Amino acid sequence: MRKRRWRQLDKYQRHIDKTRIYLVTVMESPFGKKRTWGYFLDLAVAQHAVEHNSTDIHEGSYNYALIERAYEGIVPICQAVGWYKFNLSKGMYEAYPAPLGTEQICNWGIG
Repeated sequence: MRKRRWRQLDKYQRHIDKTRIYLVTVMESPFGKKRTWGYFLDLAVAQHAVEHNSTDIHEGSYNYALIERAYEGIVPICQAVGWYKFNLSKGMYEAYPAPLGTEQICNWGIG
């Protein structure tokens, strides 16, 4: 019985690993107005979209961007993958360390 339960959990985990998405959330400041811009199935594509300010996600006011990994389920715990800050002179987002006070916060993209 116990082995069967573990096999079910393994099967579920494999399913979950296939159903992850990467949420892109932009914000004026780490604790200011925010908006989830979209999601991607591939991390590299999400990073490229953010770094190159695809579809003008900056919109003249969103100085920070965050990519989070989310899994299927009710209120999943999203994990921050990377923070970005907009470089006005380059017109691009650049990798940035997590702002102070944000380390223990999750689920920015899904609320």
